Amino acid sequence: QKFTKHLRKQNETYFQHMLAAWKICVMLNILLVKCFVHSILPFLFTSAVSSNLERLQEMVVRSKK
Repeated sequence: QKFTKHLRKQNETYFQHMLAAWKICVMLNILLVKCFVHSILPFLFTSAVSSNLERLQEMVVRSKK
């Protein structure tokens, strides 16, 4: 019951949910590197983090529908 409750709420299969979570993990790891580089070299990735955070939020909101 606990295992499938969240999946039913998201209207996803186990593997669909896993893939969506992995996509978010990959995006967050890329943003981590860009943010780190930006902290040292502020002229690089000036808008990459903020624009991708908006994309990430859209992905999460879309998955809740």
